[in-house]
Amino acid sequence: MKNYFKRNQHAAQKLTVTQDPDKYQILGFLTCFVICLVAIAGFSHALFNHPVDPLQDVDITIFALVAFSLAALFLIGWSIRISLNRNRNNKIFTIEGECIQCSDGYTGLWREPIQNYQHLRWHKEQRSYVNKYGRQFYTVQVITLDHPQAERCFEIIAHQDASRLKAPCERWAAALDLPVVRC
Repeated sequence: MKNYFKRNQHAAQKLTVTQDPDKYQILGFLTCFVICLVAIAGFSHALFNHPVDPLQDVDITIFALVAFSLAALFLIGWSIRISLNRNRNNKIFTIEGECIQCSDGYTGLWREPIQNYQHLRWHKEQRSYVNKYGRQFYTVQVITLDHPQAERCFEIIAHQDASRLKAPCERWAAALDLPVVRC
């Protein structure tokens, strides 16, 4: 009975993990949109506030103004499109009573009793990203909630600095009353 009280006490903290794969893509599009707006403002200022100079090529300024305007419209439209479809790709994991609830932005996808989870696994993973120099690899520390069925497992937190994982790992382990296994 003591563990049940302890689990519910920590579950009141409302531990949640949100996996949002589209967040950085939207942020990137909106950053490019702001850059386009700055360019539009600069070309508009050059076109409308300078006296007519026979050496100034007005056609290039108008072309650049139209090109950046079209790019800005495309970027804002694509960001809106991704935002509208964003909830389909989201996965939100929360502790609700004695179960873990997985949902997207609209509906619950599944519920699983906490007793079915084995442990919190703290391990290293090698991840990568691509830049102009090619694929770059880096190592992160990852905390995963493990379940016998792979589709019920999920990542709680990942970071390159292992000291940043200690507090979230302790909160989740205490709330779920599960051991932490280091691999």
